Amino acid sequence: MDDLVISIFITIDDFLQAERIEEPKNVTVYNSEILTTAIVAAKFFGNNFVMAMSYMKQHFIPAMLSKSQFIRRIYRLKKYLTRILDFIYNDRYIDVSDIEDKKEVYIVDSFPVKICENARKNRCRLTKGYNKKYLGYIASKKEYVYGLKVSVLTTLQGLPVDVIIADASEHDIKIFDKHEMSLFSRSKIYADKAYNSRDLEDELFRNYDVELLPIRKNNYKQEIDEQAEALKYKRRKRIETTFSEIQFRFPKFLHCVKLDGLILKLFLAIVATALKLSGITPI
Repeated sequence: MDDLVISIFITIDDFLQAERIEEPKNVTVYNSEILTTAIVAAKFFGNNFVMAMSYMKQHFIPAMLSKSQFIRRIYRLKKYLTRILDFIYNDRYIDVSDIEDKKEVYIVDSFPVKICENARKNRCRLTKGYNKKYLGYIASKKEYVYGLKVSVLTTLQGLPVDVIIADASEHDIKIFDKHEMSLFSRSKIYADKAYNSRDLEDELFRNYDVELLPIRKNNYKQEIDEQAEALKYKRRKRIETTFSEIQFRFPKFLHCVKLDGLILKLFLAIVATALKLSGITPI
C-alpha cells in the first residue's frame, strides 16, 4: 500500500508543478500532501478523512494537520480536481490512432447519486429541506431519486476525462452542454438514448467537428442502421464498468455536514478511479 501512496503523491506533485500552483506561506503540510491524503481516503478508507489522516501521519506525514485545518485546506484545493483528471489523461494518453478514421473516441453517460431516501427528503439536512431541483427520474430504474446527477465523459477504455455534477432534475442533454467541447474537437462520442437530439448533433458537428452518436429510440423517424446500433451498444458498455468503480469508492453512508462536502468526496472517488484505470495505481 505504501508504494501505491507514493505513486499517487508523485502524480499529484507533478500536476501541481505543471500547473505552477503556489503553496500557502508558512505551511508545514504541502498541497501535494493534502491532495494525496484526500485521494488515499477515497481509494482505501471509504472516503473517511480521519482514517486516512491517521494512516498518513503514521507512515508519511508526522506533522499532519488537525481535522478542521485539513478540511479547510482541501476545500481550497477542490477546484483543481477536474484539472487532475485532464492531467492524468494527457500523462497516460491512450493511443487510438488505429480506431476508425483517426478520430478519438469517447463515451458519455450519467449516473444518479442519492442524497437521501425519498421518504426523508422533506427533512434532508444537506439541502435544508425539500427542494424539487434535486428530485429526478431515472428511466432505466423507473424510479425517482432525490440527489445529484453525475455526467462523465470517458475514453473508449473507460478513463474519466471530464465530469459535470448537476441537480438530479436536469436533463442529460442540458448537462452535456456544460462539458467543454473545445477539448474534444475531431472526436466521436457514443451515448445512450437520452442524448437523442438532432439540433445538438448538428451544433456539435458544425462548431467542434464532434460526432455525437446516441443509440436511437424505437420511434426514430429515419432509417436505422442495425449494424451501427450494435456497435453503439458494444462501445458504451465500458462506461458502466467505470461507474461501478466510482460507486465502489463512494460508499452508501458518508459523513457530510454540507452538500459541498458530498460533492468533494464524489470528485475524489472519480479521481481515485482515474488513477486506477490509467495504470498509475493497479488497485
